[in-house]
This record gives sequence, structure tokens and C-alpha cells, in this order.
Amino acid sequence: MVAKEHSLGMITSAEIRQRAVRWKRATRALRIQEQPFGQRLVRMLEDSGTGRFATIDDPLEAAAFILFIGMLKELDGESPP
Repeated sequence: MVAKEHSLGMITSAEIRQRAVRWKRATRALRIQEQPFGQRLVRMLEDSGTGRFATIDDPLEAAAFILFIGMLKELDGESPP
């Protein structure tokens, strides 16, 4: 599937929230022992301020970038798991 072109040239908070809602639903479908990991990813998206990622024009790419930053912060002890 080819990603559709994003018309605004930057992501919005609403797009990140929409992605978080979809990921919450997907988390419920995971095996019970994997659900806490899905919940952590959703929290990272919900807690992010999207203004800093406005230069990324693909909502999925922005979500991935937000998660990578969150994971690295957890590894460095800057953010609680």
C-alpha cells in the first residue's frame, strides 16, 4: 500500500491522536503479555508534544520518530517506563 500524500506538509496533534486511538485498539488484540508494551507505546504518543515534529510531513513517520525518542529516553533513564 502506498502512503497517500499529506496535503498540509506537516503533521497535526489531531493526526497523532488518531494514530494513538488506532494503536489502542490494536493493543487490545495483542496477546495479554504483550499488551503492556502496546500501552506504553500509546502513552508515548499521547504524551508527546507534536509541535516539535511539525517538519515531518508523514504522520506514521512522525509517530515512529516520537516512539524512538521516547524509547531512548527510557533507556537513558530520563523517562519512566
